[in-house]
Amino acid sequence: GVLLLGVLWYSPPVWGRAWMRVAGLKPQKKDGSAYVRAVLLGITANLLTVTVFMLLLVVLRVGTMGDALLLIALLWLGFMLPVLLHDVAWERRSPLLLVINGGYFLLSLLLTAVMYITVSA
Repeated sequence: GVLLLGVLWYSPPVWGRAWMRVAGLKPQKKDGSAYVRAVLLGITANLLTVTVFMLLLVVLRVGTMGDALLLIALLWLGFMLPVLLHDVAWERRSPLLLVINGGYFLLSLLLTAVMYITVSA
């Protein structure tokens, strides 16, 4: 679910064009080794993030949809948003990049919470 969200979120009709522009990226061949490396690192990062957040939901014995969504939102607010704000403040990244990437991270984690509660019910 999270990987599909990423494919859709960063597709050209949604945020892809704006993301590439504000990130200073140029289109690359989808068969090149740099592209394959980027995809593999992205998948690895997503799996790591989802796994850690799922483990937190299990360890904390979160049992309701509301509690799961609240926990995920608070963790995003306390741990992910500050990193993205740091990028804007010190690396002079575009605030739009924060909106695009931060929105994706928040939605993907909320989706993780929904999947966890749905499967564990």
